[in-house]
Amino acid sequence: MSLRSETIYRSAIILSGDFAEGGRTMFREDVPIAYDVPADLKKWPSLNSQRVAGKTPYVVYNGTLADCIRQLLAKPVKQISLYDIVTEPQPAFDGPILSPGDAAEIAMRKDFPRG
Repeated sequence: MSLRSETIYRSAIILSGDFAEGGRTMFREDVPIAYDVPADLKKWPSLNSQRVAGKTPYVVYNGTLADCIRQLLAKPVKQISLYDIVTEPQPAFDGPILSPGDAAEIAMRKDFPRG
């Protein structure tokens, strides 16, 4: 396992309790994901590294789904929970908002574009 793959794997374990415990897997490997669709990386306003309830997240990066996942996973682990990715719904996942744990899980797929 490469250092990058190990970092992504550890992020998934930290960020997704269900995934780490071998529970539900949100993404069906047999259903392709369109990584080139538009997406926004959004950050929630925070206080003491916690999301502030009642506030609206703001866009910090606009690009493709793959680019937003890469941007998110490059953030410091202590801050990563303050972010979400918003994109078009696809058959491979449940809705348009992807959590950091969801992003880490997608990044580990065999078909995730490297580079």
